Order: sequence, then C-alpha cells, then structure tokens
Amino acid sequence: MITSISIEEGITSISEFAFGECASLKAIEFPNSLENIGRMAFLLCSSLETVICGSGLKEIGEQAFYNLPSLKQVQLNDGLESIGINAFSTCWELREIRIPDTVKVLKEGCFSSTGLVSFNVPKGITEIKDGILNGASRLEEIQVAPENENFQVIEDVLYSKREGGLSRVLAAAYSKFQSESTLKIAEGAESIGANVFSRARMGIVQLPSSLKEIGSYTFSYCPYLSKVNVPDGVEKIGVQAFSYCSSLQTVSFGKGVNKLGGPVFYQSNKLETITVAPENQFFEAVENVLYSKDHTILYTYAPAKPETEYHIMDTVTEISTSGVSGASFLEELYLPETISELKTSVITGNAKLKSIYFPGNAPKYGWDSITKNAANLIIYRRADSSGWDAEGWRDFEYADWNPENNSQEEGEFDGISWKYEGDKGRMIFTGTGDMPDFSEDAKAPWSGYMDKIQTVESNGIAGIGDYAFSGAGELLRLETDASLHRIGEYAFSDCGALVFSEFASTEVIGAGAFQNDGAMKGRLTLEKVSSMGPGAFSGCTSLTNATLGNKLAILDEEVFAGCSGMVDCILPETVSEIRKGAFQNCTSLRAINIPRAVLCNQ
Repeated sequence: MITSISIEEGITSISEFAFGECASLKAIEFPNSLENIGRMAFLLCSSLETVICGSGLKEIGEQAFYNLPSLKQVQLNDGLESIGINAFSTCWELREIRIPDTVKVLKEGCFSSTGLVSFNVPKGITEIKDGILNGASRLEEIQVAPENENFQVIEDVLYSKREGGLSRVLAAAYSKFQSESTLKIAEGAESIGANVFSRARMGIVQLPSSLKEIGSYTFSYCPYLSKVNVPDGVEKIGVQAFSYCSSLQTVSFGKGVNKLGGPVFYQSNKLETITVAPENQFFEAVENVLYSKDHTILYTYAPAKPETEYHIMDTVTEISTSGVSGASFLEELYLPETISELKTSVITGNAKLKSIYFPGNAPKYGWDSITKNAANLIIYRRADSSGWDAEGWRDFEYADWNPENNSQEEGEFDGISWKYEGDKGRMIFTGTGDMPDFSEDAKAPWSGYMDKIQTVESNGIAGIGDYAFSGAGELLRLETDASLHRIGEYAFSDCGALVFSEFASTEVIGAGAFQNDGAMKGRLTLEKVSSMGPGAFSGCTSLTNATLGNKLAILDEEVFAGCSGMVDCILPETVSEIRKGAFQNCTSLRAINIPRAVLCNQ
C-alpha cells in the first residue's frame, strides 16, 4: 500500500499511467527538474488530496489528474505553459486554482466538472479550448486579467475576442443560471464551443443574430431548457448539441442552418414541435418531423408527437442515426420502398413501437438499425419480398402485409365491436363486457379468415370466449389491457406462431386456452390468476419459467404438461392441490417449490 512517493531531482518526465491505482497516496510534491506529467499518470489515485508542482514543470498531460475525488489543493508553478485535455476534470473537491501567467494554452475540458467557485484567466493565456469549465456547477465568478486582450467576460459568460469584437463562447459562471433564469449570449459572438453549456441549469437561452455555429454537445444535459429559437444567422449545429435535454419541447430553426452534425436532439424525448423558416434552403419540418428540403433524408421525428401512426414520406432514401428515437406514442411506422439501407440505430428506443411496415424488399441492415423498441415488435413485409434472411434481420418476428387488400369485416356483440383489417391481418375489439363463447361447431364469425389473423388487439374487453381464436395458425401477437379477466377454453389453442401475449391481469384461464402454442417463450407471469383449467398451457414447449400469483389454490391436471423447455416454476403458498400430470413430460424442469399445504393427486 503506497501512501507517499518521493521523486528525486533529475527526473524530467512522468510517463503515462506511472502511478495509476495508487489508491492510498495522499500527497505528492514534484522536483524542480520535472518538465512533463504524462497522460493519466495518476489515474485512480482516489485518496490524493494535495499536488505541489516544482518550478520546472512545463506541461500537464491529458487526464493526468482526472477523476480524483479527494483532490483539494493544487499548487501550479510559474513556468507552466500548457494544461492538457481533461487534466483536472471531475475533481469535485477542487474549489480553487491559481493559473500562472506563463500558461499559454488551456485545453479541452481541463477543469470541467470540478468544484471551482471562481476562475481567473491570467494575462499570458492566448488560447482556451472548448468546455474547459463545463459541468463546474459551483462556479460563481469568471474574471480575466486586465492585461489579457484575448478574452472578455460579459454578464458571467466568457468569450474569446477577435479584431472588431467577440468571437467564441467558452464558458460561464454556471451557478448563476438556474431553472428560472435566462442565459443571454452577447451580440457579436459568432460561435459557441463544444460542451460549453453541457449540464447548465438555465431555463431559457437567448442566442444573438451574429451567431453562426453551435458546437457539439453545447447544450446537452440541460434539464430545464424548454425552448430554443435558432437565429437566421446560424449555419451549423454540432453533434448532439441539444441531446438529453429532458424538458425541451419546442425548437425553431432559422433560414440559415445548412448543416446538422448527427442526432442533434438525441434523448430529448419531450420534444414535440419542430419548425423551420420557410426560406431555409436545406431543411423543412413537416408535421414536426425534420426532413431535408428535397425530402430525401429524415433527420428527426419529434419524439413527443402525439400520433400513434406515421408514414415516412415516400421520397425518403435515408433515415439519419436516431432519426426515429425515443418516441413516446408511436405504435406503427410505415417506411417507403425508396429506402435501400438502414444506417446505425435509426429506429431505436421507441417503447410503444410494435409494428413496422416495409412495402419492398429488405433494406441493407446496419449496426442495430432497429433496436430497443416494443418487446412485441413485428416486422410487416409483403409475401413476395426478399432479403429478410440477411444478417441483422433474422432475429425479428414477421407477418405478411398486403396493402392492396382493403377488405374489412366488422360486427358487434352486446357491448363489443370488432373489426378485421385484411391488409394487416389484424383483429381489433373495443367496448366492454364479455365476448360470447364459441365451439368447434358454433364457430366465431371471423372463422372464414382465421388462418389469416396475425394480431389481436383487445381494448376494454373483460372476457375472450371459448374457441375464439382456436387454430389461428398465423397469429403472432395478442394485446390486451387490464380489463381482461377471463380467457375461455381453447381460446388460443393450436396458435403455433403466437410469440407475444399480454394477459397479466387475467384471473381465469380456461382449459386448453393456450394448448400447443409452441412459440410462446420466456417467462410466464400470472400474478392475478385464480383459476387455470386442465391443460391450459400444455404443449407450450418454449416456455422456460412460470411465476404464479397468490390467488391460485389448485394447479389443475396437465396444466403445464409437455412444456419441455420449462426450467423452473414458482408456486404461491396458497396452492393446496397439484393435480395429476400438472408437470408431465416437463423434461427440462430443474426447480419447483412445493407449498407446505399442497396435496398431490397421482
């Protein structure tokens, strides 16, 4: 355990990672001969509190003292010339620092996310890189030495200067800007550096007409920023400039913007309104979706758009990375045939997106092109299309889509309406109450196209009748809500393609309700079930786990018989009887708890 280090005179350089992970080291004093401290030289020295530099030090390298949670005192020497990228970043206990007049360059992020309360730019500084103080949320004051003509502070914001006026925004006294405050960038400033206002807490930002460029990550992680008006003079906006702004709702672009760097609004998921000045020659917003002016590129789908269905314009050939990302309400997305390739992560993180429609052959699939959407996502494709066995497409569930099939059937029961949409093979039920029971002889009114049904949506229905969808061999997805309390006997038996099913609120599951549904996979969780009939899940060979709630008293005959993939089953203490063959031929079963009061019938 190293608690102290002695570096002899004559040593001129400390190499990369030289003292990394000296977790007990508390203080270090460098000899006068030392000229250079290498990259990450004191990485993970978590107890280091004091650093004293000798008179010969000229350069502190990249991340040399990065993320030292105990560092409180740093004494820099006259003669020091350069402080490297993130050199003291994330040293949260560092409250003050005196930068010698000999320092010429402060590199990117060198004092970012520190505890500095005040910051003085000495007379010798000629260059300050972007983000030197971003995330320094305790910072109350920035001053510039009177002799330094390269920089200026106006209303707590630090600027570099050019001949005739201001040039670039570099930092701000961040503690002055809280949720109700306004950050005003002075007229004359032409650019805002990367990361400069990242994690700042102002509620409003006013940008000047002189502004031409907003750097990458400039306003990222600003939790209270709700509205942005980009002036006409701005031409370029950098990568993720407004990312992770959790309150951002409205953005307007002026006529001058001609370049966007990557996903500008990534994870700003409350963004609902996007507008662009009509005079802008490069971009256009159509129904709060940002497109290129010629409508060939989709840049951003406003994630808080309230619509549940969206058709991408049929001229689009490209969706930008994270173009459709974080949408709160989007359930169905239609892509045009003109898209031949999907780039990295273009449709991602849309929690309710359950259906994506492709009118042509499979586009080339990029890295995670479609990912982290609804767990029950189905890709709809035309039956005669090709390319879906290519790498990237193999892990999805597919259904046939025939947009030319406009057939619709509909009907009513007492309090319940139903509709069949032929192009998607979708059955939709709305209303309240219970669906009637059917049988092998008295079939459901949709039995004529039972073999074409691919999804069933139930909204408000309390019960699904006996044999309602028995033998629906193409059925992939069952969607219900908290209203569903009963699933009748053999209601979904022999639905061999059924992968996604939602019935967590169901209390009564009839005999053979999901019998022989071999595609149902993963964990079955039935917290509210009070009754399961004989063979309710028999032959569900892909189920691996089952957890049953404490309302269940009897595990009926052959209820899980033939579930050959089941590994474990958790029974509640309320179960008092396990009937014959409940787990018959569950050949992979390794763990099951038997409640104390249980009676097993052989």
